Amino acid sequence: NSVEQFFWHDFCDNYLELIKNQFFKPELYSAHEITATRYVLDMVFLRILQWYAPYIPHSTEMIYQHLYKERCLVQSIHQTKFSRIKSDYSYPQSVVAINYVLAIVSQIRKLKSDHQLSLKVELGQCTFFANASCIESLRALEQIIKGVTHAQVIVYAMHESNSAESGLKKIDDVWHATVVVT
Repeated sequence: NSVEQFFWHDFCDNYLELIKNQFFKPELYSAHEITATRYVLDMVFLRILQWYAPYIPHSTEMIYQHLYKERCLVQSIHQTKFSRIKSDYSYPQSVVAINYVLAIVSQIRKLKSDHQLSLKVELGQCTFFANASCIESLRALEQIIKGVTHAQVIVYAMHESNSAESGLKKIDDVWHATVVVT
């Protein structure tokens, strides 16, 4: 159940959605960002194959043979070990930042669904109400947020009171989102 949850929710619903704009519009990202994304995608997919290998051995073995065998230098996925082909990294500030992004994406998905809109519908502007440290984190990931939300412009505002509410409204045939990030 944990592997299924990770694969479908964390990897497919979240990670792939966050990164796919880099592959469709690479000109919006630095070469370093794209290289780092490809590396993480590659390593995470290998881990997923390793997790599924006991349950779907033939399929995972075929994928491993085509994608990983030469680089990992291990004859079979069933002989690989996490400890031999992993790298330990720790980025606590990035974890906090990506959780803000995931909260925004979740709210925008819900708002679009509530209005029976495709998730691909472009937003003229997204306004994020948040505290100062959250805003600083979001600015560093702005292009990723634009890519996944299809926002043209992002505006940041300090969340000083409980008066702001998340919502979606249409102005002159253009949708605009307001998201309160907590």
